[in-house]
Parts: sequence; structure tokens; C-alpha cells
Amino acid sequence: MRTDPLRALADKVHKAHHQTAASASEMLTITLRAFGCSGGEVIVPNHGCHSVAAAVVRAGATPVFVDVGTTLILQADDVARAVSPLTRAVVVVDQYGLPADHNSIRDTLPIGTPLIADLAQSWDGRLDGAQSGVAADAVLMSFGPGKPISVGAGGAAFSNTPIDGVETGTLSDRFAVDIASAARFPSPLLERLGDAIDQADRAVRYRRHIVAQLAEALRGTSTSLTAVALTAVPSWTRVPLDAPDPTKVADLQCFGSLQYPHDISVSDLRMFADHPHRRVRRLDAATDRPLLLKIASEEPQ
Repeated sequence: MRTDPLRALADKVHKAHHQTAASASEMLTITLRAFGCSGGEVIVPNHGCHSVAAAVVRAGATPVFVDVGTTLILQADDVARAVSPLTRAVVVVDQYGLPADHNSIRDTLPIGTPLIADLAQSWDGRLDGAQSGVAADAVLMSFGPGKPISVGAGGAAFSNTPIDGVETGTLSDRFAVDIASAARFPSPLLERLGDAIDQADRAVRYRRHIVAQLAEALRGTSTSLTAVALTAVPSWTRVPLDAPDPTKVADLQCFGSLQYPHDISVSDLRMFADHPHRRVRRLDAATDRPLLLKIASEEPQ
């Protein structure tokens, strides 16, 4: 991946083209505009980072929030019930590195409706033997701090049709006649991308090793790993746990830090609650939040 890491990332998700921007959120906005979503609706998960729905609003579209329940990722049946004549795209997030079933979601959509896979929190996730994102029309990756592939900033989209966006910024921008866009990806950071990908490969192998140890440690206890599809290979950027009695999980501190996900749905945040046209697809029954484990170290021991 060192000769052209962006080309290698595109090949990994079976896409012909790549485009960069200053952040994955900005890249999502550009992608939604390129797919003609302005003035329509875009289905997004009602859980996780608010920047996904914010990108929809910046693209001139209306977010349609769909609850994710205990699986923590969008499910095909719930997406199907949220589709309307105004639906222009669906953004599916592999939350915490859990691979979503893009094929099943695509089968529920009207022909020609783009499916965008947000892999900002995922690296090398697989389902049914296929790399996550292969079945999507576009794949978003983030290179920001704390992401699986981190160079400190930036993001990219990978697609089979070109997405016209912003050019890569260079140190010569200060000598340009026109003022450069703030959304440009700083090209000097590309030099770090090969090393960041190598580190992501090592880290995901280590996390999977630790999760195997964790599963063994949980045998015979009231706590368990949150169920995932039998054919799923998550990247475990967080490990969701079903813990009926959180006071009894202190022993897990040796694996990492324990935390709860956000207790406010994205649709209830002030920036979206007053949106004049937003829709929310709630689940029929309330679900308990899982406990999340952030593995202590991502360096092989």
C-alpha cells in the first residue's frame, strides 16, 4: 500500500475512483450532493456520531433517523419502513466496527437509490466472507484522530463513478491566485497514510485476539458479548457487552475501559430536533443500552 495507499484502499472495497477532503464529514456532504440528494431525504442511523446527519443537512437534504436497537447498526427491515418517495440515499454506519448487511439493505431499496457505507469507525470488517463496503455505491473513510486509520486529519470517498469534490491542498496554496477551499485534504499527510494502514492492520489483529480472550473470560457469567451475525468478522473499535448487572463487570477493567454510548438519540440533539422536515423511525419497543469496552492498547503485546 506504500506506492499509492489511496488506490490500494479503493481496491480493497472494489471501487474505481477515490476523492479526498479535509474530513470524512465534508466528504460525505460532497458525496450526497454528487448523488443528487439535495431537496430529498437521506436515511441515517439514529445512534452514534452526529456528523453523519450534519453532513446530510449541509448537503441540502432532510435526515430520516432510524433507530438501531440492540444490533447497533441499521437493519434492512427498519430501513425499508423508512423509505419514502423522497428517499435519495441511505448512509449505513459500521458502528464500533460491526459490519452491516449492505446487501440486504440494498435489496429493500428502490432501484437506483445509492447506498453509502460509512466505515469511519471500521477497518477490515467482513460479512459472509466479503469486505464491508464492497456492496455499497460509495465508501467513506476517515483519517482523523482516534480513527482506525489515522494521519491526524482528512477523509476519503471511494466509488465506481467519479465524485467531483475538492482538490488536495499543497504547501503552494499560499502562492495561488485564488483562495483555496478550506475543505481540501492536506497532501503532506498522504505520506503518513501507508504507515497508518500498516498500524490499522496490526491493531485489528490485536483487538480480535483480545476479544477472543474476553469471550473466554465471560463464560459462565451473566455478561456476554452483544450478539453479531455468525458470518460477521467485526473490527471491534468498541466491544458492546450485554451486562444485566454492570456492577459485576469490574474484572473486565484488565481488558480496557468501560463506558456507555450516548444516552441521547441523534435526532433529539438540538441541532436536529427543530429541523422542519426531519422524520424519526422509532422501534416498537425500547432497548437497553449496551456497555462498551474500549480495549486498553491497540499495540500487539
